[in-house]
Amino acid sequence: MACIRVACRVNAGPGCFVPAFGADRALSNRGRHPGAPRGLASPSGGELRAQVGGVVMGVVVVIGVVVVMVMGVVGQTTAVSFDVARVRSQFPALASGVAFFDGPGGSQVPRQVAEAVAETMCAGLANRGSVTAAERRADAVVVTARQAMADLLGCSPDGVVFGRSMTQLTYDLARTMAKQWGPGDEVVVTRLDHDANIRPWVDAARAVGATVRWADPDRESGELPVAAVTAVLSARTRLVAVTAASNLLGTRPDVPTIAAAAHEAGALVHVDGVHLTPHAPVDVAALGADAYACSPYKFFGPHLGVTAAAPSLLETLHPDKLLPSADSVPERFELGTLPYELLAGTSAAVEFIADLAAHQGPRRDRVVASMAAAAAHEERLLGRLLDGLATLDGVTVHGAPVRRTPTVLFSVAGRSPREVHEELARCGVNAPAGSFYALEAARWMGLGDQGAVRAGLAPYTDTDDVDRLLAGVAHLRRARRARRARRARRAEPELLGGGSATGDGVQLLDPGDQLVVQRRP
Repeated sequence: MACIRVACRVNAGPGCFVPAFGADRALSNRGRHPGAPRGLASPSGGELRAQVGGVVMGVVVVIGVVVVMVMGVVGQTTAVSFDVARVRSQFPALASGVAFFDGPGGSQVPRQVAEAVAETMCAGLANRGSVTAAERRADAVVVTARQAMADLLGCSPDGVVFGRSMTQLTYDLARTMAKQWGPGDEVVVTRLDHDANIRPWVDAARAVGATVRWADPDRESGELPVAAVTAVLSARTRLVAVTAASNLLGTRPDVPTIAAAAHEAGALVHVDGVHLTPHAPVDVAALGADAYACSPYKFFGPHLGVTAAAPSLLETLHPDKLLPSADSVPERFELGTLPYELLAGTSAAVEFIADLAAHQGPRRDRVVASMAAAAAHEERLLGRLLDGLATLDGVTVHGAPVRRTPTVLFSVAGRSPREVHEELARCGVNAPAGSFYALEAARWMGLGDQGAVRAGLAPYTDTDDVDRLLAGVAHLRRARRARRARRARRAEPELLGGGSATGDGVQLLDPGDQLVVQRRP
């Protein structure tokens, strides 16, 4: 596979950031937005480079179009661009006029994916085989989908397992791995994770008498320090479950370093990549993940789950299964007949990702280049969103992770998360509220079970979407001030010793900023 090299020049003002995709970040942090990843800068111009494993990543941003220079090992250079208007035109749901910020819970679907699902269901299918055309068609759908996911994740297609959901696959894997655990063994989970990467391991450990150790994020920043994980590792640790990106806060822990420490202790590493996969190029081996789980419906595909692992690891595991079902890897982990139409949709989703910005070369190379361009687009909008929220009185952004996905969790003073969700929806802005199954994280951050409001950016998000969200939140603040003013007017007789409630006795100073009630002489 060709080595992707991306050199970049950024012609953009403050708030426009280029993402660094690895632990080796060589950029200066001068001019970096407080919420932007380390290794990002926001100059008025100049060449920026971010490095991961010797591969230089970067972009050019020109009037909303991201241009990436891709250089292969033979030295050819190809310009690829991320045109958000072109991307948006391929999502039928966007014609509704709604600004969708609920991608972390499931993205919108491009036309090509829906068509692939429908065409597969109408083409004539059977169980996998080699005799009839329908059998061969079903087999081809499965093989094609495994290769598509391998191209997306940089893994072996022979280690790609499909299931109903990431949650189901993780429960199945946890129960299977726990057959090799017992009393005295330990499992490490983190309070930053989605519960689907916590509860399966907690339940599996409890069932066999193993001990669960917890790694805690920082309550203020939402960061998960490597030291928080290494502090609970021991020679008895059998598995570490850690997220590649928090679906609640966007935090991206240093997974490669955590994985290296876990392996040094003799433990396996299960990485929840559900929230990372839609936002950055993924290389399972570079992350150090022994198993990596994700969900196609978070990256433009149908509702499905995927676990990618080394085939050699899967060969050592023996899940409960039906006697007549295949015992080969990865089939032994896939219970029942696979949903062929959903696999076809998954393949179409990966092809769509590869075509976001790059149009030539092997699909894996196109995926990496396109995701780099999409990530730069999202980072630019993230800066705009964070800057805008920072100007709004009464709005609190929770967490300040240095490396993050374009995901923002916030609260509005005087309004419950549900009320904010409902009011924004009336403005045609979908920004849901809750803990989003990251219950441990929400409680740890002091948000309780109700959580907060989450705004997740996606490749189809544009500047207008962000501005509409900010306008909606600003409207909530103005409406609250207006209610406070009305209450103050109603309280006027008490303030003035029984006068009328016409407003003559109440003076509002700085109405655009805060309410000041004064007693007149």
